[in-house]
Amino acid sequence: MSEMKPEGTLLLTEKPFVCVLHSNQKVKRCDHCFESGNLSNCSLCDKVAYCSSKCEAEAWSIHKFECPNMKRISPKIVPDAVRMIARIIYKLKYCKGWETKGFYGSGRNEFRKFGDLESHYEDLQHDRKRLQDFLTLSRVLEDFMGENESLPPPSELLTIYGRLLINSFNIMDISMNTIGSGLYLGTSRFDHSCVPNAVAVFSGTIISIRLTKPIAQFDWSKVFVSYIDVLQPTSKRISELNKGYYFECRCEVCLDVKQLEHMLSMSCPNPKCSEPIYIPEDVQDKVPECPKCTNCGEQVTQSRLDSYLNALDFIEAQLDRMKQTSYLDVCQTSLRKTEGLFHPYNVYQLQILDSAFSAAIDLNHWTEAKEYGKKLIVGQKKYYGDIHPLLGQTLLKIVKILLLEEFEEEDEREIVRSYIDLAEKIVKICYGEDHSLYKEHVMSLLDNLLSL
Repeated sequence: MSEMKPEGTLLLTEKPFVCVLHSNQKVKRCDHCFESGNLSNCSLCDKVAYCSSKCEAEAWSIHKFECPNMKRISPKIVPDAVRMIARIIYKLKYCKGWETKGFYGSGRNEFRKFGDLESHYEDLQHDRKRLQDFLTLSRVLEDFMGENESLPPPSELLTIYGRLLINSFNIMDISMNTIGSGLYLGTSRFDHSCVPNAVAVFSGTIISIRLTKPIAQFDWSKVFVSYIDVLQPTSKRISELNKGYYFECRCEVCLDVKQLEHMLSMSCPNPKCSEPIYIPEDVQDKVPECPKCTNCGEQVTQSRLDSYLNALDFIEAQLDRMKQTSYLDVCQTSLRKTEGLFHPYNVYQLQILDSAFSAAIDLNHWTEAKEYGKKLIVGQKKYYGDIHPLLGQTLLKIVKILLLEEFEEEDEREIVRSYIDLAEKIVKICYGEDHSLYKEHVMSLLDNLLSL
């Protein structure tokens, strides 16, 4: 009989088959363990850096193949994807990579090898954009690896490329910022759901999979992680999964009409009614008249609907503009346009709030950051659930801001306490008490709160 596994259960811890530190992190982090600290450059190529002689020695087993090439092509920078594929080729050719096993369980057959990974070879052959990217990447790869290293045949190289695309993970730092990419053999066995019951977190390059919800009769096929950020409309999640992973998600959230309606909702014009009003993405083609609130019956005026649609167009354009960097003034302009129009559950408003929260923190605008964060956690709880690393990160940041203030009322202290209690629960479940996020950050905040 299958055993019951509670939330917080550590299912798997795994080192990467190969990984690459993103080039924008190379002056900040060790190329091997991805930790920050005092770094020393490789004495041969001077293009990567390590935090210790131990890391440099451990990295040499794969770096020794790329090191002369990185020096040869200098000052050109090797694209991260090229370096990743080159490392896979070196690993397979010289480091017995085909025989490497990534275990996801304790059973003798509970492992995966590189050859077991899904490549979606046929889908790639019909994907014009990715084929073009592959051809461009192949030319750069050939230049990088040099005349003395022959590339695999085109069909095999396309298979390697496909396995990398479908199975790699973004490696996150302690604040959930992407710092690199990694391919993990055992972890590749987990399928996607927009309402996952497990989460992937990192300590350096080490990945851990923990349950965020209990499983009564445990089976590996019942474990799901999310491949994407679910804080986006259903149509965009389905499109991203289809384009990125070649499947159409049919999870319970993607089939939940009520969830979709909340994600794309405006506020009821009746100030006494809190019911969200669903505005379809193709409202101008589908709706012959302005919608009514299903709760109080109040009808949306045409001018109000036009204001909503204009604000939505503006926000989508700004979100696309701010994919790399958030601008506080742009976020504030966007939020002024949504005020009174967008329901608190509207995902576009939540995305702007997330950007505004980050930008305000970067600028030390604590009052604004606090207000944005409080609004953000309402939506994160709804769409991520009560246990999710991103919700935990938001709560921890709000607590740090609140601890900068002096508490005049006991109820203010209780609000902070409720935030940190939930954050502590989330971090314990998602990361474990041995993770540095818990030991160095959560415990420090608890100590600060007790000292007040």
